[in-house]
Amino acid sequence: MENVHIYLAGGMTGLPLNKQNAWRNLVSETITQLALDIGMVYKPIFFSPPSFYNEDSQFDSQREPMEFDLYNLRNSDLVIVNFTNPNSLGTAMELILAKEYHIPVIGVNVNNKELHPWLKECCTKICSSFEQLVTHITEYYLQFTPSYCIK
Repeated sequence: MENVHIYLAGGMTGLPLNKQNAWRNLVSETITQLALDIGMVYKPIFFSPPSFYNEDSQFDSQREPMEFDLYNLRNSDLVIVNFTNPNSLGTAMELILAKEYHIPVIGVNVNNKELHPWLKECCTKICSSFEQLVTHITEYYLQFTPSYCIK
């Protein structure tokens, strides 16, 4: 089983750490369990930014966590973005970088918030529920080996 690296993007500013992690934990645990249950071709490895730099972390400037996160994004095979906070500047920067690196981006917009057209254009697909998101990712990005999905 090969690995597929998945970056978990979404607004963090102003949210307590437990809220930053809640959806990320839900998605990563659900996809990981599905991978085990049905023997997917690819093993998901998740990168969750708040697991590294958060309000408890010490760093000299915002450049340090930004560079760390963007390094991990550039080395990902897939990006999942949660649009709960569609005005997040950091998330917008992550999406444009993923687009520039030709990394597929699957979004989830549970509350059907109005998204800026550029955010929409950076996404390969936008789902309306976490169930739809998990199903799409497992069916299209973890079960098969199409060259357009995995680097």
